[in-house]
Amino acid sequence: MDRIESLSVLVPVYNSERTIGRLVHVVAETLEPEFSRLQVVLVNDGSGDGSHEVCLGIYAKYPDMVRYVKLAKNFGEHNAVMCGLRHVDCDCEAIIDDDFQNPPEEILKLVAELRIKLLNPDGVELRTFDFGPVGKLLK
Repeated sequence: MDRIESLSVLVPVYNSERTIGRLVHVVAETLEPEFSRLQVVLVNDGSGDGSHEVCLGIYAKYPDMVRYVKLAKNFGEHNAVMCGLRHVDCDCEAIIDDDFQNPPEEILKLVAELRIKLLNPDGVELRTFDFGPVGKLLK
């Protein structure tokens, strides 16, 4: 892989009927314009609230972007993540919590760092010089 054009965002879901809809909306609004393809993988880890119904509604709203997996019972966050990783298929994956503990905007910073590493695999320090309105030059 020499570039990151598509992104999968994996969200383990547990009793988050109140937050997951807003989270997916913010993920879509924030990240979709930045990638040729955005995928959101929701893994419901045996929630006891209305998360399943909310996730089905999210899938209906974003059928081309969302994959939804409902586990038969609560297996724990680690296992939900491992299950979700089997369903991602983009250039890069990010895993975030279902409660905005990790703001979706932070994913852009992580991907930017990864893109720099891909452009500069030998770790040679790149310096940025700001030339005001003319722009920035990498040297």
